[in-house]
Amino acid sequence: MAKEFNYTKLAFWTVAVAIGSGIAFYFMRQAELLKKTCFNFKSFAIIKLGLMKTIINVNLELKNKSDIPFEITGLDLAVSINGVNVSNIKNAIVKTLPANSVTMFPLVVEFSPKSTIKSVANLNTILGMATNPNVLFNFRGSMAIKSSYVVFSSLPIDITMTLKELKSPSSEKC
Repeated sequence: MAKEFNYTKLAFWTVAVAIGSGIAFYFMRQAELLKKTCFNFKSFAIIKLGLMKTIINVNLELKNKSDIPFEITGLDLAVSINGVNVSNIKNAIVKTLPANSVTMFPLVVEFSPKSTIKSVANLNTILGMATNPNVLFNFRGSMAIKSSYVVFSSLPIDITMTLKELKSPSSEKC
């Protein structure tokens, strides 16, 4: 005797596979958006500019374009000015970045030009950066993150901007 074909089971499994595929696609798309988290710098200020100590404040802006919130657990950035590494910023910050949101991280770049810069030309560039809008700043490193829904260890950061771009509030790299 032949078994009857069960259309109810077929319909159930078809719907289950469709829902499962939709959920998997949704999370893959959100993971891609997390990878495209946008980094930009806002409100740049030279607090102190001297031979022994230079202090610069910048705000790192993050845009989470995903529906998934994530937690930032650390930041590791190398800062260079005109190609000369002047400082490393390492923070063990813990901050939640909600879904589809923008947040700011204040960063302090502190270094001693006298001990960091080896050539006189580079030293003059650093000390004259307040008046030279074409000085290039590079922030390169990574941000450690974690999320309940998507597994990541870090997001790469690589931003190069001129002093003029950093000081201009209309500078939008995202």
